[in-house]
Amino acid sequence: MNVCNRGSFGVVLVALVLGAGCVPGCQQGEKPQVKEGPRGEEGARGSRPLHAMRDAGDTFMSVGNYAQAAEQYQQYADVQPSNADVRYKLGRCYMEIGRFREAKESLQVAYNLEPDNEAYIDAYAEALMRSGENELLFAFLTKVVNERGKATDYLRMGEYAAKIGNPDDAIAALLTAAKLDGGTNVRYQLALARFYKQVGDRSREVERLRMASYLAPNNQEIRLRAAELGEIIGPTWPLRPLEQELGPSADDRGIPAGRAR
Repeated sequence: MNVCNRGSFGVVLVALVLGAGCVPGCQQGEKPQVKEGPRGEEGARGSRPLHAMRDAGDTFMSVGNYAQAAEQYQQYADVQPSNADVRYKLGRCYMEIGRFREAKESLQVAYNLEPDNEAYIDAYAEALMRSGENELLFAFLTKVVNERGKATDYLRMGEYAAKIGNPDDAIAALLTAAKLDGGTNVRYQLALARFYKQVGDRSREVERLRMASYLAPNNQEIRLRAAELGEIIGPTWPLRPLEQELGPSADDRGIPAGRAR
């Protein structure tokens, strides 16, 4: 009798061990159904953590493997779509591999999340241009200057207007940028010099190069271009920027005429 009791107990114990993974309502050998939890910073239950996707994307991007980086960032964005930095990196990777529509969409999300981020503004503008959406590009740049009105915003508008073949809008924006700067930063004088070079206006190009030299006498771009033009940089060659005489105008928020407002 005691032997029988001990044998029965052993059978029960083995049955309990073999069935330990089974929950009420499942058949023998079936896996229990686990309800997926909410997706958060660690991703869906059973998937890779979000930080692993982001880190892998960063690693691939750092070595120029943009296709693999985009795949990792896209996986991240599918789970957590509102991370501006990941959206920005995803857009940059898509641009590098020529997927401009996807780049534009991702960079627009990044910009909408952080509209004052200069890198996001620049990247979204580039994606619009490379997508061939020039009207949308100019409308976007106009929106930025209307909302912020910084010298950098007008500079960006002027440079892109020149790139897409709108010289009238370009020069209006570049002159406004230089005026807002007040003749203190060489980048605005150089932007004007580059524009005049593009349109073949030698005299005005030289004038702006001289103003740029006043602000940055050792700048190599200025010196090389002056040599190409046959200019000799002597003590009297640098010219005080015109905008220093006018002074900066924080209230001048004029928009180039003839396009979206």
